[in-house]
Amino acid sequence: MERDTLETEKRSGTDSEGSRPRASVVEENRSAVPDVDQELVARFKDGDGQAFALLLERYQRSVFGMLRNMSPWGNETAEDLCQETFMRAFHGLPAFQGGSKFKTWLFRIATHVGITEIRKRKALKRSGRTWSIHGDEDKGISSIDPVSSAQDPSDALLKEEALNCLRLAIDSIPPLWRSVLVLRDQEGKSYEEISEILGLPVGTVRSRLHRARSRVREALETMGMGREQA
Repeated sequence: MERDTLETEKRSGTDSEGSRPRASVVEENRSAVPDVDQELVARFKDGDGQAFALLLERYQRSVFGMLRNMSPWGNETAEDLCQETFMRAFHGLPAFQGGSKFKTWLFRIATHVGITEIRKRKALKRSGRTWSIHGDEDKGISSIDPVSSAQDPSDALLKEEALNCLRLAIDSIPPLWRSVLVLRDQEGKSYEEISEILGLPVGTVRSRLHRARSRVREALETMGMGREQA
């Protein structure tokens, strides 16, 4: 009788502990879950223009946030860079082979756009043909989040000052270190995701993150913010 029960469990793909599905069945069910991004990419390649609008809707906010945090430029610059990212994605998507997830591919484009802008600004600044980081539309460096009307004005001012100092500290480190720091600490990406986005070994990602954090702490201490702010 016991042997018959075991044979039945094997055939049904369950074990004897609560008739749980076997691991192979679970993996098969997971693989059967549709990938929304993959479906939208396929629809776009088939000529469905609305599919790209849906992809933009899914990722516009997160791409904007990442670009906004890469440097102390204002929202206007971040919006321009976000638009450029999606324009590049739009033109490049027909050739996208799916070797990585669409999200990873998109963030790789956004990171490249951000780093290119950072390097361009630094080159112009060295040549004396641009304003400082406090110039143009970024003058004053607004806060990431709008300040609540119910918030104490002095607390809001301190929060904005801390955010400004943090952005300036991040702006002082090399662009590639900055990308790792923003993707990990501000976007919450895993080491593996960052590795895929930037095309770096996981060990290099960890090393650059450690150096970036150390450099930011040093910059904040120089500004008088103290180690607890890093």
